[in-house]
Amino acid sequence: MDGVTGIMQYLGVLAAGFIGLFHKGGESFVGMVTGMLPTLIVLITAINAFINVLGQDRINRFAQLTSKNIILRYTVFNVIAMFFLGNPMAYTLGRFLPEKYKPAFMDSCITFCHPITGLFPHANPAELFVWLGIANGITQLGLPT
Repeated sequence: MDGVTGIMQYLGVLAAGFIGLFHKGGESFVGMVTGMLPTLIVLITAINAFINVLGQDRINRFAQLTSKNIILRYTVFNVIAMFFLGNPMAYTLGRFLPEKYKPAFMDSCITFCHPITGLFPHANPAELFVWLGIANGITQLGLPT
């Protein structure tokens, strides 16, 4: 009987750990729903309101103007997007570009996401959060960062 009881206890601990994994996932999801999601919804609403107030045609003309020149296409437009909207909201400005420029716009935004974070942490706060978390753990272990 002792062997069967031990196996049952082990299976109980294993099942509790398995359910605990989903419980932690649920806590993380609730954290996103109450933290990040409202911010993104308000930001999307504000951007859409701004576009409606300014006018879709004006935004389209600005996008076409900045995307005609190859230098402007991959500097001005994505710098404006990353600085004012941050990651991941900046990618939404790609919708104003002609279809053939959208992949390169995404690439230039993603590439620019890292350098701008050093000067303006609001541009990519998730990356900074992860890096600082890892650096904090390394520091607590007594290792140099």
